[in-house]
Amino acid sequence: MNNGIYIFLDPFHRKDSGVSTYTILSAKILEDNLINTLIIKLKHNETIESFRLRALLEITKIKQTILCIEAPESLASTSLLPSDYPIHIRLHCSRSLGAFVQGEEYNPKEVEREQKEILRAKYVSSPSWAAYFVSLSLFKFYSIPLCYPNPAPPYQKRKIEPRKHDLIFVGRLHKLKGTGYLNKLIEGLPNISFGVVAPISKEWGNAKHNNVTYYDGINLEKKSIYELADIVIVPSIFETSSMVILEALSYGCKVITWEHLGASEYTNEKNLIKIQPENVKNFTNAINFACKAPNPISVDVINHINANFLEGIKKLINGKSITYPLLIKPNTEIELYLRNLVINSGKKMNKQTNSPLVRKTKKFFNNPKAFFKDSVGIKLLTNKKTNTKGPELSLSARVSETDKEQLNSLEKMVLPTSSLVITEQNEKRKLYCSIHNSGRIEFPAPPGKPKGYVTSFLYSKEEDQNVVDDILTGMANFIDFSYINKDRLLVGDFEVSSEESTLSIINRIDFKNKTNFSMINFIFLLNAPTSLCEALRSIGTEQRVILIQTNDNIDVSLQSIDALITNQCIKENTSAARRIIHLESLLNIPQAVRRIIQENGVKSPDMLLALNPEVEIFNKEDFINFDYKNYDGILKINKSENKRFTTMLDFYSNFSTEIVGIAMKESAYMRYKSLCEDIEHGASTQKLIEMCLTDGMIFDVKEI
Repeated sequence: MNNGIYIFLDPFHRKDSGVSTYTILSAKILEDNLINTLIIKLKHNETIESFRLRALLEITKIKQTILCIEAPESLASTSLLPSDYPIHIRLHCSRSLGAFVQGEEYNPKEVEREQKEILRAKYVSSPSWAAYFVSLSLFKFYSIPLCYPNPAPPYQKRKIEPRKHDLIFVGRLHKLKGTGYLNKLIEGLPNISFGVVAPISKEWGNAKHNNVTYYDGINLEKKSIYELADIVIVPSIFETSSMVILEALSYGCKVITWEHLGASEYTNEKNLIKIQPENVKNFTNAINFACKAPNPISVDVINHINANFLEGIKKLINGKSITYPLLIKPNTEIELYLRNLVINSGKKMNKQTNSPLVRKTKKFFNNPKAFFKDSVGIKLLTNKKTNTKGPELSLSARVSETDKEQLNSLEKMVLPTSSLVITEQNEKRKLYCSIHNSGRIEFPAPPGKPKGYVTSFLYSKEEDQNVVDDILTGMANFIDFSYINKDRLLVGDFEVSSEESTLSIINRIDFKNKTNFSMINFIFLLNAPTSLCEALRSIGTEQRVILIQTNDNIDVSLQSIDALITNQCIKENTSAARRIIHLESLLNIPQAVRRIIQENGVKSPDMLLALNPEVEIFNKEDFINFDYKNYDGILKINKSENKRFTTMLDFYSNFSTEIVGIAMKESAYMRYKSLCEDIEHGASTQKLIEMCLTDGMIFDVKEI
């Protein structure tokens, strides 16, 4: 093990993050035991997508033997790593699971991605049995994870002096941290001095409790925090482990907590007082008792926990079973309580999402225009009677039917408490279309007419299915961009010979299927022959055909497509003919697809952009009087004599020399972004004019 390296991924990297604290402590213990470590952590203002990619790039440069790559399940930071790496997923309680335990909504797509990482990881471990029991509500496991404790900070001896408070609460003032129980304890123990160490919220900052003093936990050192009192209470609803408990024990404090929290499994020593879940009366009695009893020394407790942590790591890497328990497994009653905790939270979530107030509030924030529009419509229904022979339209019937539809859609968002998340790779992909070598080519009409763009992704039947799966998975993971998720994306395949002509392919598509095809806005083709690209681009006027080239054997004709996404080298004399996105890695294909759609989508308003705004060619009237409906831009040219040309290339060359100013609508500019940027840096306008006339762009030409 000494010759290898143990890698930690920290996708949070925050001072108040339990994962970040765990990572630092774990690396320190491993280094002290001659195991080399590396921590790859999130940078300031770095997105999780960029972090995943950077982690891959940094790991591929490592020359040492990689013993393990450990990461939390939350945020799926290992999703870009190949499966042959020794990936280790540690169950720290993902954000989705935390929301679910509290009866709040979560993102099923994030759960799906996290589930995939759990199932493909070489190692899966848990900091407690409690973490595993609760994780079963959202995730499926091939086998029981190896359970061993999180590490604790080294034992710190405190000064012997009077404490400012009888006990302290340390943590965020959040429902999951047990603020409901904390409030009851404060009110039930008016003679006990409480110190609350947390980022102060308005709700708690304004609360009037004479026996409570608030401290800003962000600006206090750990030692200063745990010298405030000899007792620390942790009344959280749920914790996979609890960094506060481990820190409190390491500073010689007594801890009072619920026995279903993960850290309760770490020791039976008197330092850790465990209370039956939700029994506030017993918790109160334990506080009164602890205030009178002396604090036992906890150095042996810390050494025991850290020894078990190190043992768990070594056994996990060596693939050996542990012959003795590293944790105290909860009894049947606690296991049942944890399972019921999640079930009850799921029921509570259903009840909340079914509430009309919740539905309408969500609609107001998600789509305020639709909210007020429908509100006006309902008012009209109440004041206007129908002219049909049928009965008067009932407002209550109308609203209840709408609520029913919304209820059905919301219920689909909530996974059952023991659900299995099925990834796209495990489903049989249903193809929108399949283009064969011969016979009629059919394009079914898109299902309904979804609001926004309709996007299609077509790939060769000979393509590596793992590559296709990775691209589609990446495209489905943009939470804030739904146009390319698996529910909206039309996926198809093709088997077209490179020898077949463009005209032959066009002749195999009848009028009806050309009409259906015209309803698609963006067509992405993975390693398609030029003839197929030309054919699909020729049968419609509004579609954008984008070629994704990952195979150097695929010939590229930039005249036959609207944009190119490639990891191959492009000849210099053709590099600016179309919008081209060069890939540093194939993993960036989903981001490139999103970028193309955002650049070429409908612009509202579609404003005029002057290519050289510093040159005062255009005046205010040019923009005010511009016919936005019929023109794509304005060309200002010098007056010149009419000339005859034998070729269009001669015309393009001569015409471009007479141009003194170009203004284009934003949609047109983004379509030819690479060309426009070159012109802005001093290049000739000839290629842009050639492309615009080839594509049927119309300019308002003005002589000066």
